[in-house]
Amino acid sequence: MLLDNKNNRNVGDELRSNISVDSRLSVLSSLFSIYGYASLTKELNRLVGSRLLLSEWDDCHLQSLVGSEATLRLINKLDQKRIARECAKWISGKVEVKALVSEGKVNQSLFHIENAGQPSFAVQGSSDFTATGLGEVESDCPS
Repeated sequence: MLLDNKNNRNVGDELRSNISVDSRLSVLSSLFSIYGYASLTKELNRLVGSRLLLSEWDDCHLQSLVGSEATLRLINKLDQKRIARECAKWISGKVEVKALVSEGKVNQSLFHIENAGQPSFAVQGSSDFTATGLGEVESDCPS
């Protein structure tokens, strides 16, 4: 199945439809933002556990936590503080976070959902754990 966050479905919708009560989510992503969390809040709070492996986590990528130019519409809603607080609570309660330290770059992202008693579901590609990567806002990148 092709997910391009434009014409052929988006990553966020597929994750929403595959996360159920008692699911576990494992994510490999170079970026993470509070708006990526916000777009999946309801589903993420139902998880029994999560693992987040950040592949490019350094001072240069800290700005991604609060979004990018593409998420300006979300930033202008002025609810960053509330979202950041909810995200921090989710991370401290249900997420194991690690940074991948390596010489080379990992240019792929992976979302893996493990559902008890059901087949697992995975999305692999270039979609980061951000509002843009999940298809909630349009990317600045050409298609």
